[in-house]
Amino acid sequence: MQEKLPVEHFVDRNVPECEPVKPADIEDTPFTLVEDHKGLMELAKKLKSVTEFAVSICNSLLLFINSK
Repeated sequence: MQEKLPVEHFVDRNVPECEPVKPADIEDTPFTLVEDHKGLMELAKKLKSVTEFAVSICNSLLLFINSK
């Protein structure tokens, strides 16, 4: 039998109030577009020294860009 818990059971209510931070404009956001294996290997080498990074895998955006 699987126990069913309400969603509220998983919400941390001890989060301090704060103002949301608006993300930077895309023009001001550094990024690396990896298009091949060599680029992936170069990026992997750089990422070995970082503690945090983000990845976008939005296929619809890639299809839109490639369709021009």
